[in-house]
Amino acid sequence: EVRFEKEHINSMDGDGELMLTILASFAQEESRSISENVKWGTRKRFEQGIPNGKFQIYGYRWDGDQLVAEPEEAKIVKLIYDNFLNGLSAETTEKQLAAMGVKSYKGQHFGNTSIRQILGNITYTGNLLFQKEYVADPISKKSKINRGELPQYWVENTHEAIIPMEVYQAVQAEKARRGDG
Repeated sequence: EVRFEKEHINSMDGDGELMLTILASFAQEESRSISENVKWGTRKRFEQGIPNGKFQIYGYRWDGDQLVAEPEEAKIVKLIYDNFLNGLSAETTEKQLAAMGVKSYKGQHFGNTSIRQILGNITYTGNLLFQKEYVADPISKKSKINRGELPQYWVENTHEAIIPMEVYQAVQAEKARRGDG
């Protein structure tokens, strides 16, 4: 039994159980409403070309509100793209980076999954694509990849490119040819 003295609710009482159910419904609806308001604000920022926070990405650092290429990491990003176009696998590049002592953004081992993510990230072209993922349910807060369920926002020339668009597109074509993504 739980008693809420201020609200005069007893969980063992039939009326108390009903009242708790109603209050829980109100709380859930308020959570959903807040979530919708936040999503609306995020979409408005995306429409204006403003990212939703300062995401971390290997090869760049934030300088105020601007993404700026980090020269040493930019060299590694270029190496990853060059290796791939020269026929090397992500696993081969992973071994090469380990031998060179190159670490990930967080100072960890540079795994082939991270290498594949870099190869598929359009941000390296100096452009941004917003709403690649979204939160489908405000209660579970689980993210889903946006496969056309919601609009995406393409913003050109937002920062210095590390990889030319033609090279990025060539890598995407090669990934498709290899069945690697």
